[in-house]
Parts: sequence; structure tokens; C-alpha cells
Amino acid sequence: MTISLSDEQQQLRDSAVRFAREHASFEHWQRAIAADGLTADDTWARMADLGWLGISVPEAHGGLGGTPVDTMALMEALGGGFLRAPYVSTCVLAPRALAAASASVQATVLPAIAEGRVTIATALGEQDAGFDLAQITTT
Repeated sequence: MTISLSDEQQQLRDSAVRFAREHASFEHWQRAIAADGLTADDTWARMADLGWLGISVPEAHGGLGGTPVDTMALMEALGGGFLRAPYVSTCVLAPRALAAASASVQATVLPAIAEGRVTIATALGEQDAGFDLAQITTT
């Protein structure tokens, strides 16, 4: 399948490639590890300022309301670097899961995702469930 990017999506991708070179290089990762382990640096805040954390967040909740192709263009570009950030769990999976949440939860959590105030670990499976997605024991 061939996916053609719009001019805006190509600009997003190009910007993310430059960002990965500057803020998610192997050398950047090595310095961060040597300095303080795997704690967050200002990369997450920079991504929030660029609006990237809100690509999958609906506009009604402070996001960009982007498409899966927008997300793909960004993730492909960032994938070329050593980004130390929970982007997929927080900015891709969580907004989709929260679509089933109450309006008050959405109004609280989705803007916080877009602004970079929260990170979310998304639980994707149960320890003994194998491939049975209906076997849920976590409460």
C-alpha cells in the first residue's frame, strides 16, 4: 500500500526528522543516561509545544484531531531516533481508549495529554490470558 502525504503531513514529518536528530540522537540518549538515568528531560515539553502530543486528541479537548496518517508521519520520523518518551501509550493508545470514557474523564485527561501534563501506561494484556482478549482480571 502506498500512502501519499499531504504538504502539511510532509512538513510535519520533516520537522520531526530534524527534531529526532537534535533531541533524540544516540548521543543525546547517552548523555541523559549518564546524567540521571531514564528520567524525562525537556523533550516531552518541547513535543507538547509543537502540538505533537495532541495529534490524536480531539480538537474539542485541546488536541489537533489528526488522522492516523498524521500520527504515522510523526512516528515514522521520530522512530529514526532514540526518543525516551511514552508517545505510543500516552498519545496514540490512551486517546483511543478514552473515547469510551465518560465526558468528565475525557474533559480532564485528554487536555492533559495534549499539554504534556500526564503520561499514561496503557495495559495491553493480562498475564495469563494469552490471546484471549476477553479474559480480563485486572480491576
